[in-house]
Amino acid sequence: MAATVDSTGAVAVPGHVYEILDSRLARLEPTLVGVLARIAIAGSEVTLDELSSLVGIEEHDAFAALDSALSAGVLEAGDGTYRFRHPLLREALERSLPDHRRLAAHRETAQRLASAGAAPARVASHLSAGGLAGDAVPWLLRAAQDAANVAAYLDALGFVERALPHAGDGEAEELLALRAELLLVTGDPQAASAFDDALAVASVDRRAALQIRQGRAHLVAGDLASASRLLDAAEAKAPVDRARRALTRGFVEWCAGNLEGVRGAAEEARPLMEAAGLGPERFEATQLEVLLAHSGDEWVGEVGLALQSTKRLPELAGSVFDAHLCVGEYVLLSGQPYDELAVFARDLRAAADSSGARRGQAFAATLLGEIELFTGRLQSAEAQLREAVALSRLAGSAGGESLALLRLAETTFEGGDAAGAHRLLAESLELARFSPIAFHLLYLVYEGMVRAAGGSAEAVTIVEEAEAFLDRAPACIFCAAGLYIAATIGYARTGDLARARSFLARAEGTEPLWVGGPRAAALAEARAAVLAAEGNRDEAAAALADAAAGFAQAGQVLNEARTRAALSGLL
Repeated sequence: MAATVDSTGAVAVPGHVYEILDSRLARLEPTLVGVLARIAIAGSEVTLDELSSLVGIEEHDAFAALDSALSAGVLEAGDGTYRFRHPLLREALERSLPDHRRLAAHRETAQRLASAGAAPARVASHLSAGGLAGDAVPWLLRAAQDAANVAAYLDALGFVERALPHAGDGEAEELLALRAELLLVTGDPQAASAFDDALAVASVDRRAALQIRQGRAHLVAGDLASASRLLDAAEAKAPVDRARRALTRGFVEWCAGNLEGVRGAAEEARPLMEAAGLGPERFEATQLEVLLAHSGDEWVGEVGLALQSTKRLPELAGSVFDAHLCVGEYVLLSGQPYDELAVFARDLRAAADSSGARRGQAFAATLLGEIELFTGRLQSAEAQLREAVALSRLAGSAGGESLALLRLAETTFEGGDAAGAHRLLAESLELARFSPIAFHLLYLVYEGMVRAAGGSAEAVTIVEEAEAFLDRAPACIFCAAGLYIAATIGYARTGDLARARSFLARAEGTEPLWVGGPRAAALAEARAAVLAAEGNRDEAAAALADAAAGFAQAGQVLNEARTRAALSGLL
């Protein structure tokens, strides 16, 4: 049964093959061939429960036909279903029906499947094949909604796109709104414009909800001004819409560095969520609380654990945007074991892959790469982070790409390629400046640049550049702490003890925030650098010993090795 490939790349089955199959089928009872043709129209396989209703005969007759088909080797059984022994047998049976009878068979099959409570996608498929594309639209909408409810976002988009060309006005309103939402949760850069399409046909009572979600789309894209404008314009009256508007405004205010605005939005959202009985929005409120704690003066360790709830992975995969990069850094420094965080990151990646959520994929890849870097597995870290760079770029996440490039630069530096690391750091810095979380991310990038410069005059130059660009009263003291520590070490090594002590004081001002975790160890390393520069070798050695022990407890292998090497140099 040789097949050929035509000029378009499609597989073409020679006509004589169908002749052989037709002659085989001709040896069967005509009644059986009719039953098999109906099964062929129904699909590649059929369950026992579906059999009699699909072929339109009594159950005992259907079972008798099934026995004959199995004996003749046309059908085979497996896992509660019956399927054709070869796909070409099914095609031959379909070809045996004239076009008008094939259309009628598909329409009848659609009716029978609908009556039997079959999946909407199957009903829609047969209606479309039967030439009733308009009748298939409500079934495709149901199929899309069902797929979206289980986070199968790409499947849902496929159903929507199939339905839209044939939709009436009312159906188009539902489909365009769903399409915009699906593009948002999959991280598609066209999401904001898709909401314009939805708003163009939306009824008055739906406009506020769509404007709020469009505001979220602009937020994800980093356009804070457009997001704020839409939230202001949304005339939200229902508690559910007012809660969602407050939460989205909270994220916008956080990206803008307005912590009071974040607190106000969170306080507004809480009673509204209770009144509306919202579920997923409570999870978003938890994320907002993490960001608020991250930026302020409170350590909320249990929030990191809440974000790792397996039940919430599909929601997180679909709601991730650049702000969650700070949540990731927060959790990485919480002192929670990296092997547990790695399990969470892999589960999140699986959920994002399943749903097609691009930003969730990029976020998980970055988190995994960071864990591999911190635990000293450089080869694996490089692979994860290179993928994270590519995924972030595909998702249009400037902040995500910048962070992944930063960690890739650190991986490259640890691998001995200083020149390559500096090139990656320059790319990271450029992207960070245009990210919606610039005044969080820039602290991390400048920290990496200072550490790569070591104890040279270049480190001092980089710190001065950072001070000129960044506000002395940072919007996020968690992100700023790392730069203060790196600057302390840089100035101590160049002999400027006054500046070293000044930055050490700033770093020590964040000390109450660190309940365990590697940041306390980094602060001990900074103290050791100043003490060593001042000639207090014994105190410096004690501080380095504390740093090495802290890094070891946190599982940061490379930092532990560096501090132990420095300690050996003092003893």
